[in-house]
Amino acid sequence: PGAVGIFSETARGWRLDAPALPRALGGATASVLRLDDRAGTLLALLALAGGDGSSRRISLLLASQPAGSPTWAVSSSLELGAGARLVSTGTTAPTGEVVVWSDGRGGSGEHAAVVAPGSPGAPGTRSSWQSLPTLPAGTTAVSVGAEVHALIARGSLVTDEMLSGVARRAADGWPAGGWHSGRWVLERHIAVPLQYGSSS
Repeated sequence: PGAVGIFSETARGWRLDAPALPRALGGATASVLRLDDRAGTLLALLALAGGDGSSRRISLLLASQPAGSPTWAVSSSLELGAGARLVSTGTTAPTGEVVVWSDGRGGSGEHAAVVAPGSPGAPGTRSSWQSLPTLPAGTTAVSVGAEVHALIARGSLVTDEMLSGVARRAADGWPAGGWHSGRWVLERHIAVPLQYGSSS
């Protein structure tokens, strides 16, 4: 507990090269959900359990380390709540992360949030999670790029709903006033050919 298992290779062998956890989560058990090297920045999506004494409560953090930097920047924590279940994770352009989770009552996602990395050692650059509007029923994945899409799979039919009505900044593509002004609208249905039955 209290340590993240990320190592880097040096001329003398492997050494622990992990971000420091916030003091409030120092006693939590950490898991690395994703480890990506994108646009010259190492990104680690972390899940921490038990930091408040409850093994059922999960907190998510994004840690980022630019190439050549000895330090990590760590985002604020996203608290999923007791009994929550992580449904899927993904990346956003150029170096952000998106997560989808449910309150534990069903198999699909009900909520999603996105985060972009901050800058190590720079005051005031600690990044924060931004929640998307409540997801369409049955969502299993969210794609965040020039557009934001929620994907719902039912058998061989995939429904694509797009987040509309959000003004985004030209500089970084993030919303000027948050994502909650948007609403989900049906974009299309996609029929996926599936071969049912035995493969033998």
